[in-house]
Amino acid sequence: MSYAEIKKLAAAELQSAGIEEYEVDAEYLLQYASGLERNELFIRWNEKVPHDIEEKYRHLIDRRKSHEPLQYIIGNQDFMGYTFMVTPDVLIPRFDTEILAELAIRRAWEDISAVRNIAVNSLTNDQWIQSIPQNAISDKMVSSCVNTISDGKYRILDLCTGSGCVATSVGLSLLEKLVNSSILNNRFASHTISNGDGKELVANENKINNTEIQICVTGADISRAAVELAKKNWELNLTNIVAQHENVTTAIDHTVFASAVNTPQSNSLEEKTGIGKQQIEATFLESDLFRNIEGRFHLITANPPYIVRDEIETLMPEITEHEPHLALDGGEDGMDFYRKIVSEAPNFLLPGGRLMMEFDDAEAESVAEMMEIAGFTDIRIHKDLAGLRRVIEGKKHVQ
Repeated sequence: MSYAEIKKLAAAELQSAGIEEYEVDAEYLLQYASGLERNELFIRWNEKVPHDIEEKYRHLIDRRKSHEPLQYIIGNQDFMGYTFMVTPDVLIPRFDTEILAELAIRRAWEDISAVRNIAVNSLTNDQWIQSIPQNAISDKMVSSCVNTISDGKYRILDLCTGSGCVATSVGLSLLEKLVNSSILNNRFASHTISNGDGKELVANENKINNTEIQICVTGADISRAAVELAKKNWELNLTNIVAQHENVTTAIDHTVFASAVNTPQSNSLEEKTGIGKQQIEATFLESDLFRNIEGRFHLITANPPYIVRDEIETLMPEITEHEPHLALDGGEDGMDFYRKIVSEAPNFLLPGGRLMMEFDDAEAESVAEMMEIAGFTDIRIHKDLAGLRRVIEGKKHVQ
């Protein structure tokens, strides 16, 4: 039987089993079973399938016919440009959750950029320097930002971390932004800008140009299996990132993974970017929400269970029969975790720190009201690409 024939037969079987994307899944599993990329598969489309690959493929199709999610079968899922291992111990990362991750990256980068005077739009020429109004930067703004990140550490907490997809994507995206923007920062250091009062603010290198930021990510989950998988996903994606840059080494222990730049030769990454002392670290721990959490954070993210308990069994079998109900069950009204997170988060946020959460569209008003009652300000709701309300953010009130 040829690749074309076996794929056609498998697609028909998946369709009969009620699999919506039967054509896509049949082809993807054939790629997985054969180890061939899509273009290679098409080149061999009319060739006979080796017996061992055919047997493996039939087994994979049988699993998919039982509505086992494709991601559990192949063992991974892409999210925010990174690849995450997934098992039935964790929810499969959803595309909708990228709204939460993207917002967290944007807000964190705004904070970090204010301290290091990095251009958020990553321009690397004098156009950005010349476009800044003279009164755009003030001593008050600089001192405020430096006080917010007084020890040079930007702290992020991700609750209900699961596979670690949000924690890892946010942390590593910020690291990559630091690397990419450091060229601009070095160019910026050679300029001076007046604030309108004749003060050359950029000359104060201790405040701006040489401010070193360490990204400190904490991921927490009640499931020990999820925590262990999140650690592995952090290590996997961190290793992939540092492998893309010259002279980058990785130091890893059981709970903290740190990447630092080495400078053994003249064209090192540190010389190119100026971030030789920059670091990122992550800790993943078992915790029922805030129970085992210590310290305060600039940013807290959460994608908690929010399905109404009685509605779980009405969902598609890929979810009800295979994904962990522990990560789905939001209680009788789906709001249990929001009540706990919103009430406790202020105790773990720094002044002006942000709380961001994913939720179901129907829960938007209730969650927003909770945050307002808890004293959060600047509450905003963000929609997903389908136009549904998906993520809420609010700031801890600053006295």
